[in-house]
Amino acid sequence: KYCLVASRLQKILGESPPVARMDIQLPIITDDFKFQVWRKMFRSLMPALENLTFDPDTAHPNLVVSEDGKRVECVEHKQPVSADDPGRFDKSNCLVSLQSFSGGEHYWEVTVGDKPRWALGLISAEAGRKGRLQALPSNGFWLVGCKEGKNYEAHVEHKEPRLLRGEAKPSRIGLYLSFEDGMLGFYDASDEDNLAQLFAFHTRFTSTVYPFFDVCWHDKGKNSQPLVIYAPEPEAS
Repeated sequence: KYCLVASRLQKILGESPPVARMDIQLPIITDDFKFQVWRKMFRSLMPALENLTFDPDTAHPNLVVSEDGKRVECVEHKQPVSADDPGRFDKSNCLVSLQSFSGGEHYWEVTVGDKPRWALGLISAEAGRKGRLQALPSNGFWLVGCKEGKNYEAHVEHKEPRLLRGEAKPSRIGLYLSFEDGMLGFYDASDEDNLAQLFAFHTRFTSTVYPFFDVCWHDKGKNSQPLVIYAPEPEAS
């Protein structure tokens, strides 16, 4: 449905306007104007915002999850939890959401603010969570992250992540999953009415996937900012 609507909208934006009467002054529809219209309408084509929550039972012992499950941060001292839990990350400061996906289209947003290091994406239910993570698609990880507060990179099948070009510094990241189409897109969602794509993975999902969050180490307070799941607006009663 999304692809059909998007395709139709692109076709409409590409059509030439009807011949104008000579006595009427019409605005010039430039390619830039069409592009801006497309970007502003893009968010309305996305699925409704998912109401995700962090799963504290998967969180590394140095992570603290808020009571409402929407906020997670790295602290200096480990929490009194068992790192031996089969679903818990024991070496990387990561966790997943309580919710998982095995089909359909889904969209969620994560506020990163000015946090200098983080990574977001999906992890396969079959991917390992113990030890040092090899975060590659072939290992069941589809991630985009940030380093040094300015270097954005996609974790692809290479020795080094692929550096993403762009001058913007997103404060909120939108993630769109089309399970059957094998597509995971990442967007700068700082302006909810003007999404800009950062990167997209194209693959074939063969098992259940979980939204994945790498908070990274606190770096003695330099990277102590939290990751926050952006909650959908409550429905009017």
